[in-house]
Amino acid sequence: MLFLFRGRHGPMVRIVLGLVMLVVGLLHHGWLIVAVIGAVLLLWGAAGLISARRQTPHGNGRQS
Repeated sequence: MLFLFRGRHGPMVRIVLGLVMLVVGLLHHGWLIVAVIGAVLLLWGAAGLISARRQTPHGNGRQS
């Protein structure tokens, strides 16, 4: 399953999986570790998405 974390859609996969794990961990009593891992994945995915967004060129080729 770790191959899903790589590539172009890796940050979005981490965000979705982190969100699911966070919700499941919060809904089930005693599953705090799942909620913590979900929160970490969510933050890691958000940081990766921001980083990838900054690296891609913007616009349609024009300089402003």
